[in-house]
Amino acid sequence: MRFIEELKKLDFPQDKFAVFGSGCMAIRNLRENKDIDILVREDLWQELVKNHSLNEKGQIEIGNIEVCRKIIHLENVDKLIDDADIIGGLKFVRLDYLLEWKRKMGREKDIKDIKLIEEYLKNKRPDIGVAVIVLNEKKVLMCERYAPDKKSTWWSFPGGRMEFGESFEDTAIREIKEETDLDIKIINKNPVAVTNEIISKDKHHITLFLEAIPISGELKIIEPDKFMKFEWFEWNNLPQPLSPQAQNLIKQRFSPLT
Repeated sequence: MRFIEELKKLDFPQDKFAVFGSGCMAIRNLRENKDIDILVREDLWQELVKNHSLNEKGQIEIGNIEVCRKIIHLENVDKLIDDADIIGGLKFVRLDYLLEWKRKMGREKDIKDIKLIEEYLKNKRPDIGVAVIVLNEKKVLMCERYAPDKKSTWWSFPGGRMEFGESFEDTAIREIKEETDLDIKIINKNPVAVTNEIISKDKHHITLFLEAIPISGELKIIEPDKFMKFEWFEWNNLPQPLSPQAQNLIKQRFSPLT
């Protein structure tokens, strides 16, 4: 995606803006963007207008970045920012919202974009991951992981996405080694639980849970950009806040000790 580093250098607060327009398509490799449009909250807009003049469209131009507070056919900019997907630490307006707006605009370029977005959403498939419940003397291993906004953290079970051609067991063993340097033995090759998180029309996660025990290695953080710490907890005293996948597992009243 073009100009992404230019946007990052502006160092706007992450919860105060979201990328809109062609940037939302470029980040998903649907087409190139010629610039980056961003929607901002009122307080950030008021700060910016103190130091920047408005163009003929009532927007602020900072290099290749166009800053907008109001756009025709957009009634609630703050909701679009609130509901935006976080990709690479930046917020991008959801494609279903962008699709609705482009249908209202109806320009020639919108018609082309509508077809691209509809085809993308139609062919979009869930991300499938494996989480591992590593058991050791009636305690489970939890990781404090950076949330998608890269500022807050939540606690989850270690694991990650399946790679093409892997079995559940392959993914579990690989991910635990990559994240913790532990070697593990899978207790049961079949998943002991499954969670299904439909976050938006553009984001859908399925997580398969496997149980395992450590057999060798020293627990350590291999990827400090992703994790704050690893700790062992009793099942009835798990840390907070939990990731969406961990929360949904608990709601199923699952227990690895039964």
